[in-house]
Amino acid sequence: MAAKGVYEAGEKSSYADPILRLDTASVDYYFSCETFAKRWRDQVTRDLGGSVSGEIISAHLEDWDKKWRESVHGVNVEPSWRILPIWKKFDHPPSDGKICLWMNPSLGFGAGTHPTTQLCLQVLGEAKNLKKQEILDFGSGSGILSVAAALRGARVDSVEIDPMALGSGRECASLNQVEDLIHFSEKLPALKTYDLILANILRPVLVEFSAELLVRLKRNGKLVLSGLLASDIEEVIAHYQKVALNNYKINLKSEIEQQGEWFRIIFKSTLLQEVSDLGKEKLLV
Repeated sequence: MAAKGVYEAGEKSSYADPILRLDTASVDYYFSCETFAKRWRDQVTRDLGGSVSGEIISAHLEDWDKKWRESVHGVNVEPSWRILPIWKKFDHPPSDGKICLWMNPSLGFGAGTHPTTQLCLQVLGEAKNLKKQEILDFGSGSGILSVAAALRGARVDSVEIDPMALGSGRECASLNQVEDLIHFSEKLPALKTYDLILANILRPVLVEFSAELLVRLKRNGKLVLSGLLASDIEEVIAHYQKVALNNYKINLKSEIEQQGEWFRIIFKSTLLQEVSDLGKEKLLV
């Protein structure tokens, strides 16, 4: 029997791990010294008998952080964006006219590579003029959409319930020098409406917060929902159109865009009467 994986010296080994139940597998284990390696191999051999064999080799120390950084090249998102890690920063803007957005990528937060993020970035890039527009980024995560909107001159409310993600968003805003244009919060602002609302989250959250998002949409505003799969589209469109019409007298027209397995919906609103006349204070708590 052989296996494939990583073992850190000092970790308690578990032979009940499903991978060790395979008929044939190969595992690489890493130790801080040869003594630990021999001790662990002998223990496994005793516990599992002749079904296990192991070879001890010396591995060169690697700067894994450096290797990971070298593997992060950034990404272009048409039509406007070049998203790059901050350690690749240069002084001159790209000759192709793209807007550089600087990130400090990590394993925990996105760096613009996911299709759902790119579908929203496309909306921000294609907008004719966002200067002084009021934008809500609901479920802002790493803050990349908030920063992109601010780089185009918008004023942004960035809402995220994860404190660590909020910290990442604030760092991203600072790296791009747009801190003054973004307000970060764990809660939706009360009694405020927006020209554009971005919500890049999964279907259950989008459905749950439909009323709270729609009540904040200005006349002729746009609501962008991303993070949806094909099976979500019909339900989400029907739900939002029903809530909009019944609760707020809003007619919603929808546009659908796809990238890979992920979908984006853009709702454009036409109000039959002002939202401010509909007692929205009941929702904004």
